[in-house]
Amino acid sequence: MKKICVVFLLLLSGCSSQFAYNNLDWLVHWYLDDYIDLNKPQKIAFDERFAQWHDWHRGAELENYVRHLQDLKRMLQEGNITSEMVSGQFNRARDHWLRLREHVAPDIVSLAQLLNDKQVEELFASLEEKNAADEIERKEKSQEELTERFQKRFKEQLQDYFGRLTQEQKALVAKYAQQVIPNRLEWLTYRRAVQSAAKELLMQRDLDSFEQDFLSLVTQPEIHQHPQYIANLEHNRGVFSDLVVEVFPTITEKQKRRLYRKIDNYIDDFSELSQDG
Repeated sequence: MKKICVVFLLLLSGCSSQFAYNNLDWLVHWYLDDYIDLNKPQKIAFDERFAQWHDWHRGAELENYVRHLQDLKRMLQEGNITSEMVSGQFNRARDHWLRLREHVAPDIVSLAQLLNDKQVEELFASLEEKNAADEIERKEKSQEELTERFQKRFKEQLQDYFGRLTQEQKALVAKYAQQVIPNRLEWLTYRRAVQSAAKELLMQRDLDSFEQDFLSLVTQPEIHQHPQYIANLEHNRGVFSDLVVEVFPTITEKQKRRLYRKIDNYIDDFSELSQDG
């Protein structure tokens, strides 16, 4: 399900193009085609539901993004950023995703019932192929290589909003990258557990209990998260929050202008998109 729904959140993860948002239908098909071959009636049914999701999201959710970003800008301008404040922003962003998940979940259940056994097998074989590739790629990386990857990721995330980093900022990125706990394998364990549960349910989708059981899985996949994964995830979020807190007092006036301009551009994009419907 997340492969389908996450496209709605491309704007929040760096793709602020109004073109992308207005063409989410073909972007989603692009994702789906990597995993499953839908027949014509299934594509028609999916497109009808997706159009409804898109209209709902445009009318009900984009204004929430605007308010969130306005609050975020005020918080940054006031300064005195704390780790708790950064974590609060992460949680608020996650709330956007959870509302989306809750809204589309019943339709996901209905669409899942249209699949045949061959398609179910095809879907989960494709997913496991991706899992296996991810696992091999992760196991081939040394701790040093992983730390370098975290450092590169942190640097790119900050540069996206601040522009070129100072030497002091680069040093902070290197410092916090060393504190990240690799969590990819634990995440793969979680993903496989959810996929296994989903496949088992889909292969018995004619049972009376299917709709409720599958809806519970779609809306509460986190029950399959294991303690080590959760602990690592919380630790790493804390690391990034601490990095933001320590970096923010070091940003230059030029970096501030870039940051606020970027936030304003998001606000303008979301505002215009919400009015297009």
